[in-house]
Amino acid sequence: MTENSILYSNSEGFPLFAGSTINYFAVPMNLGAGCYYPFSLTKCTELIANNDIGNTISSNIGGTAYNNILVNDTLNGFEILPLQVQITLINPPPGITLNNSNILVASGTAAGNYTLTYQICDLTDLSRCQQANVNFTVTDTQIVAGNNDFEIECSSTGIVGNILNNDTMNGSTCQPNEVDISIVSSTNQSIQLNNLTGEILIDGDLSSGNYLLEYKIAVKGNPTLFDVATVSIQVVDRTPPAQPLLIDLVGYCSIIATIPSTTDSCSGSVLGYTEDPLEYSIPGEYTIHWQFTDESNNSSYVDQRILLQNSEDSLPGYGYVDCNLDNDASLNIDLNSYLPEGTNRAGNWTSSTSTPNLDGSVFSPYQAPTGNYDFQYLYNVGDCNQTANVTIEVNNDCYVAPACNLMVHNSFSPNNDGINEVFFIENIDQINCFPKNSVEIYNRWGVLVFKINQYDNLNRVFRGISEGRATLNESEQLPTGTYYYIIKYEDEKFNSKEQVGYVYLVM
Repeated sequence: MTENSILYSNSEGFPLFAGSTINYFAVPMNLGAGCYYPFSLTKCTELIANNDIGNTISSNIGGTAYNNILVNDTLNGFEILPLQVQITLINPPPGITLNNSNILVASGTAAGNYTLTYQICDLTDLSRCQQANVNFTVTDTQIVAGNNDFEIECSSTGIVGNILNNDTMNGSTCQPNEVDISIVSSTNQSIQLNNLTGEILIDGDLSSGNYLLEYKIAVKGNPTLFDVATVSIQVVDRTPPAQPLLIDLVGYCSIIATIPSTTDSCSGSVLGYTEDPLEYSIPGEYTIHWQFTDESNNSSYVDQRILLQNSEDSLPGYGYVDCNLDNDASLNIDLNSYLPEGTNRAGNWTSSTSTPNLDGSVFSPYQAPTGNYDFQYLYNVGDCNQTANVTIEVNNDCYVAPACNLMVHNSFSPNNDGINEVFFIENIDQINCFPKNSVEIYNRWGVLVFKINQYDNLNRVFRGISEGRATLNESEQLPTGTYYYIIKYEDEKFNSKEQVGYVYLVM
């Protein structure tokens, strides 16, 4: 078979890959008659090993100098798989080993620059081999990350500490500019790591418990020289819940207490607990002992006073009439004005003192005999029968000029609506009638809540705010209720006098 007897093209080569064989046929020129001659073309197997540049490894901890030395070696033009070749290290120094296709450096290997020769052989023909070099460095730089333990209160935020305080490089404390810092894992996103400074920060509320953050420090610019450590943050709660301010519960017939709640910096809202009853139906004074316990078993305690009254406990109103000789309807007294705010007005007024001067709720002092007139108001609160008592004192001190009458308004409502905002005592500001005066206010338990000299209904006036109590905070708004007043004064003849009675405060 010669060049003249085989049809071929100089412009098109035979398609053939390294290590492969293809069968062809030689045919007569011009496809004429004659014999067809078969023949085969085989291209040799091509094995190529290329040099590698590996990592810098710490002699202190060891590591992988090169991961998969076959990554840039080829067999017949394709990346080599470990199962296709036999890999051998040529005279490896102490501490250098081969694991599959990885070059490993053991801890304690001598520091220095290494050039390691390896050989790969085709498993289909072990006589076909190639060699290449792996260059890497073993350094005696030692980087050590130490574990960190912190304990904080659950309400704490901000910087907890710095991980670099117990991390070292070659025996000295690591500086932020010497290392690269990164988080490996964290059990809570509120725990953050500043990768520029090494500071651990708490950004958000953490409940009680233990939290872990794993981090890595590496030599700046050399990620293969690193160490890993753990930060443990124990969040504790040693602060009891806040003590709520519980108002006294005062009522008639029956009282049902509501379970109160308070707040805790770690557990949020906390309900009160008591072994005392919540419902009371027998008149008397009681105390509910409340306990507030958070999730960490910290407890605070608050007592709440219960005062259950019967109708005989209702405090009387008190009125005063100077003169019983004025036939003036404007001087008539509407007894309803002495009732506490919100009292059911469908009740009935009666008098234990015989008098023709009572018409419904209106009492006329005209020509009424001097003395005290006791009036009772009978009404219902639900199924509970109640009685309010009002006493009107009638005098015949008609020689006193009307301007010097001291008239007490027995109710006021300091609710900022601009109407009836203060405890008003008519004419007490008239210096010619009352040169000196003092006013004292007590609550139903006899505690002084207000005292002032030269009461003037304007600036020196009782607005329903405590100004000197021993049991509650000063300058605090007083609750709705009946209060006892004592007015001491000198009249225009400089005689010392005293007037007492009750005033109802409603919010």
